[in-house]
Amino acid sequence: MEHSLVHDVGDAETLTIFQPLLALTRIRKLTLRLSGVEMLDDGWLNRASKSFPQLQNLKLYGRAVERKRITLAGYIPVLQNCPRLSEISVATAYRSFDPRKALTAGLCNENLWNLDCTTSSIESPVGIIFRCLILMFPNLCLLFIPLDFPSEEARKSWINLQRLVRESQMY
Repeated sequence: MEHSLVHDVGDAETLTIFQPLLALTRIRKLTLRLSGVEMLDDGWLNRASKSFPQLQNLKLYGRAVERKRITLAGYIPVLQNCPRLSEISVATAYRSFDPRKALTAGLCNENLWNLDCTTSSIESPVGIIFRCLILMFPNLCLLFIPLDFPSEEARKSWINLQRLVRESQMY
C-alpha cells in the first residue's frame, strides 16, 4: 500500500491530521508532501515505526524550517520496528548521541544504503555523527547532502560527513 498526500494545513491542525495515518498498519511506502510535516518529531516517528512495521520507504517533505524536530536518535525506534526500511528522506537534525547507550548489540538496518539529507541540518561534530550513522546503517554508502548551506562551517561539515561515509564503504 502506498500513500502520497499533497495538502496545505495550518499549524493548529498539524498533529491531528497525521493521527489517522497510524491506523494504516500495512503501509510500505509513505510519502507526505504538505506543510505541517516539519512539525513531526521523534515521538511521532516512534509511534509511526510501531504502526508501520512493513515500511520500506519514508519520505516527509514540508516547509523549510531552521529547527528540525526529528533527530538522528529518533531513528532508533525505526531500526527496532521497521527492518525492511531501505529509503529515508526526512528533514533531520543530525546531532550526535551516545550510541552505546541507545543501540543494543547488533541493532541496525542493513537494507539502507543511501540517505537523503538534502533538507537536514548538521549540529554536532562530524566524527561522532559518522559513528552513529555507520552503527545504525552499516551499509550506508551514499549521502545526499544539502545544496544550500547556512554557513561555511555547515558546508564543510556536510562535505566531510559525505566523504567519510563514501570512504567507509571502500574497504
